[in-house]
Amino acid sequence: GKANVGPFFLLLLFTPTIYRSIKDVYWTRQLRKLNTEEIISDRYEWLKLNMIKDEVEAALIEKMPAGGFQPLQLGPSTPP
Repeated sequence: GKANVGPFFLLLLFTPTIYRSIKDVYWTRQLRKLNTEEIISDRYEWLKLNMIKDEVEAALIEKMPAGGFQPLQLGPSTPP
């Protein structure tokens, strides 16, 4: 009998389109995963910085004099 080569040639014709769409789907998913990882990493970095800032503030508050800081005065308070 005669071989039916129609489907084969259609597949051959649409292979570039199919390949491109599969590639797009793959890279979209990979980049979305990477983006999520970056966001999580940024949040950890932010948390770390804020924790350090809080520790520094706590240490400074402990070292503060009892009456608070006196205002710095340059020169006499009344003109000569």
